[in-house]
Amino acid sequence: MKLGVYDTDILKGDSDFVWFDEGYAAYTPAAASVEIIARDSDTLSIVVYGGTWCGDTRDHLPTFCKVMDAAHIRASQIRIYLMDRTKKSADVSADQNGIVSIPTFLIMRNGKELGRVVETPVKSIEDDMANIILASHSH
Repeated sequence: MKLGVYDTDILKGDSDFVWFDEGYAAYTPAAASVEIIARDSDTLSIVVYGGTWCGDTRDHLPTFCKVMDAAHIRASQIRIYLMDRTKKSADVSADQNGIVSIPTFLIMRNGKELGRVVETPVKSIEDDMANIILASHSH
């Protein structure tokens, strides 16, 4: 179990977390949604709360990282908080942002939350993120 703050390279090539590389390699993001995310790539930041012990994190963190790479979101724009089963790590407690379930992906612009993808995406991580970004433009 890893705990603390990381960027998207956190689990790449780590033999203890083979599921990450396998999930990353196997996933092909939807191009149209990646394009929407990429158009806003300079203004976005994403905060992720997850746990290496959590099945949903194992399913969705590798695909999220693949989407971020495809959309040219820099590692410096992403904060990944890996937590224990009580949703705490040395750096942060999930309570701080009202995190109830993990993984939770907070999509932010200029420090303001645009929306979040909680646990299992409605459609896919990139489609849900694209919808959040599009909705933010219509306000």
